[in-house]
Amino acid sequence: MANNNVMNEMVGKWKLEKRDNNFDEFLSCRQVGWFLRKLMTSSVADVEYSLSQDANTFTKVIIGNLKCVCSYKSREISKGRPTLTHALE
Repeated sequence: MANNNVMNEMVGKWKLEKRDNNFDEFLSCRQVGWFLRKLMTSSVADVEYSLSQDANTFTKVIIGNLKCVCSYKSREISKGRPTLTHALE
């Protein structure tokens, strides 16, 4: 299945090295409010993706000021309707 190949390629830790210099302007054009723009441009978040051994659950962990864990059922990703389980730690 093509989606499993994509998910396997994403597995691992990803670190944001830098943002585009126009990121704040981009957010402003998308009508993101000042406070949220400042929060998004000043924070750094690393991302870790993992896939369960049975390939049924794809998990995204965002590590920044808050740790956010999002899990998706891969069967539903392939159908285009992912079910999200979301938790803040």
